[in-house]
Amino acid sequence: LMLPNNESRKRLFFLLLYLGIGYIYWSPLVGLQAHYFIFSLLILILFKIISSDNQSLKKLLLVAFIIRIILAIIQAYTAIDLPGAGADSLAFEKHAWDYARAWHSGDYSTLPSSAYRYYSALIGFCYYYFGRIELIPQLINVSFGLLIIYVTYNLTKILSSCTRTALIAAFLAAFSPTLMFYSSILLREILIICFLLLSFYYFVKWLESNNYIYMISSFIATMLSALFHGSMLFISWVHLLCFGLYSSKEKSFRIAGKYLFVVGFMLLSLVLLLNLDIITYKAPTDLQSLVSLESFQNIVGNRTIGRTQYLEGFIPKSYFDVLWHTPIRSFYFMFTPFPWMVKTAGDLLFLSDVLIYILLLYFSAAGFKRLYNNNKVAVVSLLLIVASIVVLFAWGTVNYGTAWRHRAKIAPFLTVLASVGLAMNPRFNWLFPDDPVGSDELLRIEA
Repeated sequence: LMLPNNESRKRLFFLLLYLGIGYIYWSPLVGLQAHYFIFSLLILILFKIISSDNQSLKKLLLVAFIIRIILAIIQAYTAIDLPGAGADSLAFEKHAWDYARAWHSGDYSTLPSSAYRYYSALIGFCYYYFGRIELIPQLINVSFGLLIIYVTYNLTKILSSCTRTALIAAFLAAFSPTLMFYSSILLREILIICFLLLSFYYFVKWLESNNYIYMISSFIATMLSALFHGSMLFISWVHLLCFGLYSSKEKSFRIAGKYLFVVGFMLLSLVLLLNLDIITYKAPTDLQSLVSLESFQNIVGNRTIGRTQYLEGFIPKSYFDVLWHTPIRSFYFMFTPFPWMVKTAGDLLFLSDVLIYILLLYFSAAGFKRLYNNNKVAVVSLLLIVASIVVLFAWGTVNYGTAWRHRAKIAPFLTVLASVGLAMNPRFNWLFPDDPVGSDELLRIEA
């Protein structure tokens, strides 16, 4: 669905055939097998980079790939910890090794809890076949990081009808510090972001084509994101609302039986996923748990107190408190640490991230004005997804270190809007001046 042409698909088929033959040939030799896998995965990633039709995008992806590989090697083979690495990444890695040993021994009594289940199992699968080599699962993260750049480019190109704007979006995604770091360390964030972005990409493709395949692909991508963080289930309400009430063929909202049938199937799937204990981590299993006041009190009251904590003791005592606390918590989630909170070098990193988001929001406001007239449903849906993520994690986060990590989930979405604002700003004409295709469309939008 993502490759540019049939020739690229043929090349990918033969490359996958090469990988399969090599895997079978080297499988008895674990050490060589691991090195073969690393080499082959590098070839596969490089193939994806060179398969793009746009030369500027090829260069962007290649530079992004090199940076992420260097960061991954630093994390795997030196004593330096990248920003974001720490207790959580060590826990995922340890539990992954527990999975690999359990699969080898057949003793499943010590497998980790649901909090570490799927991502640790993915890393553990790599360890089971190739040994405890951290670089292999890191390369999987690198691949997803590059896919985020590629999807951001295609999504922006669809919404803006402008190649230059799409390249600016890819540029922002390629050099986003948080996306670079999370593409290179053993944390699930990059997979969550990638599947969430893919979900919205297929949603926009459905709006554009009225093809049910894209609707189903969007739903599946959302569920995959929720496998790694159950809270992502709540983002699906935006898609379900549009799937049930919007006719992409007639370009208007209406109640259509065929869409309601699909939405009903998706809702039933959500209920089954919850009741079958497939997605439980940080996702309530009943409506009462979701809306009870006690749930809000427990969320913000049972967090570990530390130096980076904010709004300590700010616990709702009524539903009215929940209502007026939400914008305050959202503001703290987006913009802490404030300058007077900075005390360490790490705090400076968090503060620089806040400044980046302020710039993204500024240019996103300009981008929203230009895109809204031609893409009302897509742009409003994008904003609803961003708002849902912010509110959701504003209540689930009480310190700015964790907020830094969760803010990354909205970075690609803001990048799409901000790229339009940057493309229309004369001060940034130096960005990809040789790729003006479609810019006249943006000029018409501005007019």
